[in-house]
Amino acid sequence: MGIANLAGKGAGVIGRLVAMFCAFLAVTPAALTQEVREFRLQVDDELVVSGLMAYLLPRFALKTGRRAKLTNDSPDLKIVKTAQAGKAVLARAGRVFALVPMTANPAAGRFAQWLRSDIGQTAIAAFAPDLVLYLAGVDPLASDRLGRLAMTHAGLAERDHRVLTFCAAGAIPVSVAIGGGYAGPITETVDAYANTFRVARRVFAL
Repeated sequence: MGIANLAGKGAGVIGRLVAMFCAFLAVTPAALTQEVREFRLQVDDELVVSGLMAYLLPRFALKTGRRAKLTNDSPDLKIVKTAQAGKAVLARAGRVFALVPMTANPAAGRFAQWLRSDIGQTAIAAFAPDLVLYLAGVDPLASDRLGRLAMTHAGLAERDHRVLTFCAAGAIPVSVAIGGGYAGPITETVDAYANTFRVARRVFAL
């Protein structure tokens, strides 16, 4: 009788352990999936301006269910310019870029693997614009009544320089249009328009 009771208690303990293990297996995958759904990505400004990341990141998300949040604040992964071609993950307009892991975030690791894969490299190679339509709006000026931003003339000129330099380096045709502009006095707007064309003349040696 004592042996039977002991066996019964043992079976009960084993049953509870099995139930707990099954519950652990049921909960853990979901928890892990939630943990790796998103990662923070810092990207060289040139790649952001070029539109490459806007082209790549949705494709990565569609393939893997993971999403990148572009930020300069505590990134999990960085994409930076490098002089070491052997470490490059992509090249654009004669410049090479490398991946720099900052944390052990699994989603960031998945993105790094995807970029290096044949699928990722094919996606990078497929990004080859036939034409860039650049609307060089001047609404962001601090003196603009409607833009409500705080950029200076120098800041807008730097923006123009980055966009146009990328196009020139990649031999990508670009059409530039001016837009917006409600500054007071109006000469602020006119000066910003003129600066865009000054930058274009320097970049393209016109």
